[in-house]
Amino acid sequence: MKNVLGSKRKFRFEAEDTMKFRLVFATAALLFAALLVTTPAAQASCTAATLTGGYGFSTSGGGSQTSSSRFLPDAFVGLAVFNGAGNWAASFTASDNGAISQGTLSGTYAVSSNCTGSFSTSSGDLNFNFVVVNGGKEILAIETDSGRTLTVDFLKQ
Repeated sequence: MKNVLGSKRKFRFEAEDTMKFRLVFATAALLFAALLVTTPAAQASCTAATLTGGYGFSTSGGGSQTSSSRFLPDAFVGLAVFNGAGNWAASFTASDNGAISQGTLSGTYAVSSNCTGSFSTSSGDLNFNFVVVNGGKEILAIETDSGRTLTVDFLKQ
């Protein structure tokens, strides 16, 4: 390799240089890790008002038939509207073991500050626990009634 004055200069990477590089790299990695540990993550905070407006939803799962304990599949798609104050209403199309129907439901919901919550129908026969994700753009729910295995995914319109 020639420098600007035209003389040849050999480039040598010595063990001492390797140790300096490793020390600088290790120090930078430790500082970065310390920043990750000491910087508090943004805490999600939710209220009933987090859920406002329309959410398209779909379900999957079903429940057991009482007399034979056979699992019968259920599927629903529809639109749920949350009012931001603890009330909701939904219209849907359902397939209950292949029988197609349409209907409406309404009920109440509650949201904790950690973005978990529950909702139920006005009649009290359907009950769910849920988590609000992505800043309220999605709700993931599971039915909590005995003998049922139904999950629901709500997506903000």
